[in-house]
Amino acid sequence: SAMNPVFQGNGKLCINVLNHEQEEMARHFAGMTGMTMDDRFGLSGWQKGALGQPVLKGALASLEGEISQVQTIGSHLVYLVEIRNITLSQQGHGLIYFKRRFHPVMMEMDVVA
Repeated sequence: SAMNPVFQGNGKLCINVLNHEQEEMARHFAGMTGMTMDDRFGLSGWQKGALGQPVLKGALASLEGEISQVQTIGSHLVYLVEIRNITLSQQGHGLIYFKRRFHPVMMEMDVVA
């Protein structure tokens, strides 16, 4: 990934779990639209998270963490991340990529207070 040098340089990252209404953003980050990485992060909807990483507003979940280890497995790098902050949304449904298409995953969310 083009982001590997960035991750390794700052040692932090944020994993944004997109909701079903964020398919366009998913397409941009999957490289389906030809948009550059700078342009992707230049789109509206980003805010700075607790660790200073880009957090996407409206995501189902945002997991911010510090990279504790990087392992090479075959031709891939695997990042082990210690999660430091989790933000959850109470609205929206999941988004998955299956059989070359994005699909919404409708679910009920029971919240226990």
